[in-house]
Amino acid sequence: MYTKYENEIYVSNTVNDSVESLEEARPTERTIGGELLLTMAIWIPLLFVAAIFALSGVLMISGLFIALGIILHTILRPAFLVYVFIGLIPLEWMISAIPGITTVSKLVGVLALVVSVPKLLKAVPRKWDSCAYWIVAFIAWAIMGVLWAPYPIPALSSCLTLTLIYGIPLIMCVHIRTKVAIKGAMLVLLISCLFSAIGIIKTRDTHATLAGKERAMVTAVVGGDEYSKTENLNIMGRYMALGVFISIYMILTSPGIVKRLAFIGGAMILLVAIILLKGRATYLFLPVAVLSSIIMLKGAGLGKRLIIMVSVMTIGGILAFAIIKLGFIGSGIQDRFESIFVEGVQAGGRIGIWRAHVKTFYETGFRGAGLSMTRWIVMKVAHSDLFTIMGDLGLVGLITFFGFHATLFIRIQRIKDILPKLFCLMAWTFLILANMTLTGFMSKIYVLFLGIILLTVRHEEMRPIELSMDPKGVLEQMSQWETEIC
Repeated sequence: MYTKYENEIYVSNTVNDSVESLEEARPTERTIGGELLLTMAIWIPLLFVAAIFALSGVLMISGLFIALGIILHTILRPAFLVYVFIGLIPLEWMISAIPGITTVSKLVGVLALVVSVPKLLKAVPRKWDSCAYWIVAFIAWAIMGVLWAPYPIPALSSCLTLTLIYGIPLIMCVHIRTKVAIKGAMLVLLISCLFSAIGIIKTRDTHATLAGKERAMVTAVVGGDEYSKTENLNIMGRYMALGVFISIYMILTSPGIVKRLAFIGGAMILLVAIILLKGRATYLFLPVAVLSSIIMLKGAGLGKRLIIMVSVMTIGGILAFAIIKLGFIGSGIQDRFESIFVEGVQAGGRIGIWRAHVKTFYETGFRGAGLSMTRWIVMKVAHSDLFTIMGDLGLVGLITFFGFHATLFIRIQRIKDILPKLFCLMAWTFLILANMTLTGFMSKIYVLFLGIILLTVRHEEMRPIELSMDPKGVLEQMSQWETEIC
């Protein structure tokens, strides 16, 4: 079924890794009934008590009971905390643990890293993922840059942040390994993005946003502070885009009209939030990513591409018609759309800022000034991954960063199953294009995109090995079981 060359490609993990994944993937009683009973036993009583305190107005005690449930579930199933973490990331602007200092997602992220240490140590002796070499080289070069950085302490702090941020996909990959688990992570992210979208829609006067220059805001539930910084709003638009890509994937893969209609409704809510956020990069690159990914869908014949494109465009047309009829396209939205082409890259004088970053690139002998240093020299943020990395990390930084993405793209194109490949292509294309207008390679949304893509790619790569090791057809039965569950 697969050539020797193709089998070599799929062995990005060791045979032992595949055996472990196979054992984890079997639809045993523990994975079906046992986990469900465990979840019910922990959460039904705790949520009941938490709801009583919440209705009584004692939110702090209610929150403590929820925290107790998270701790207890994590002790029994460490992977649970990873799901909580990735679900909290799109909500971090809404749930403030200590206003102005930290967020719940950061605290949970640290705990997720701690509980992941045993699995991480177990994974170190194995053969590394091919993308990991590029990331390690990228981080190592950034750390070396501290030696010549004009401000070593801020540069070192940025390197620490970079290392921790890129630990997120690593944590995801060691805990989330099966198709059911990956779809579960996607659903957690989608639900989280939907809560964020609803918060965006409800937070501010929608009519003022639609008609004027105002943009939607996100309000913290605990702190009550409104986050109105433009960069935050642009990042929120990217969370919504990730939710749209997951919705498209679920619409195309879920059985039954009811499930598909539910995901179409979710996509509509996310699109309304994107419109209110007024992020021009999301306006432009979301449809570009979808259409270009269908065109790049290697292995799918022209007929299949046309069917997928017609299906996506039909759903998109229906949603656009509904959004317009509901009044979510006002003069303010139209002005924002037009500004994409009227202002373009001239907005905020970005061409001048990009030239300054290129100048730093040349003046440092193509070495770069050090991570986060060019903004101190130029006193402006580049709003572009390309020019930020060029000024900060120089030629080596560019080679390692885009070497990682080239490797990831090649692996995506080698996926045999068309629909997982389409999802990965949409997410990857949007990530590359949208971050040409925003410095995002050190943000959590950036590595969240990478984490979901890598999970999908790794699972699809290991599947041929597992099938060859499973002559009794257990995995084929599991595939049918997964379809029924998800």
